[in-house]
Amino acid sequence: MTFYVGQKVVRTRRRTKGDLSIKAAYSKPAIGDVVTIKTLNHWQKATILTFIEHDNSFLMDRLGSQYEPGFDARSFRPAVEKGTDAGVALLKKIVDGAKYPVSTRQPEGVV
Repeated sequence: MTFYVGQKVVRTRRRTKGDLSIKAAYSKPAIGDVVTIKTLNHWQKATILTFIEHDNSFLMDRLGSQYEPGFDARSFRPAVEKGTDAGVALLKKIVDGAKYPVSTRQPEGVV
């Protein structure tokens, strides 16, 4: 699966391997949470994701790491926006951006 910075993803499962497994208080998304990818780190055995909504950069000094601890990408999938939500948002932009009142009448000759 391909991920990119700025992409919305949802946590689908818990993984014990690859996830931050230190005994410290850290921020993590719950299963079902939608989060935004901040960084991707590709390693030999896994791709590690960090998120804008869950900042664990304070652990870098504590762990002596140059990378923020993150989460195994296999526990996430892209979040999919419902078609009706996208359609309503698009219509709202059209109506809000209209300079003239929106008419519900069809032009003559349109069936």
